[in-house]
Amino acid sequence: MVVWVFRLVVPRRDLGRVEWFLEEARARGFRLVGENVSKLFENRGDLDVFEYVFEAELSGGERRELEEKLARSLHGCLGFFVVFRRRVEPG
Repeated sequence: MVVWVFRLVVPRRDLGRVEWFLEEARARGFRLVGENVSKLFENRGDLDVFEYVFEAELSGGERRELEEKLARSLHGCLGFFVVFRRRVEPG
């Protein structure tokens, strides 16, 4: 298995689109590395930015499946995600 880092950034108004991922990540034991909420505009609370960073040990197929589901969920909104492999030092 390889350790993958999932960084998910979505505005408050689109948070419902990725609730399934947050629940699945917690249920599967992904490690929450970072969580942040940023207020960008005083009069537009719906555009507050939610950022989550998870680490997960997954096979390539599992990672691809999650990426495809996230891409479908975020299609047409301002949110985005990035997935990259974390380098693990031997020893």
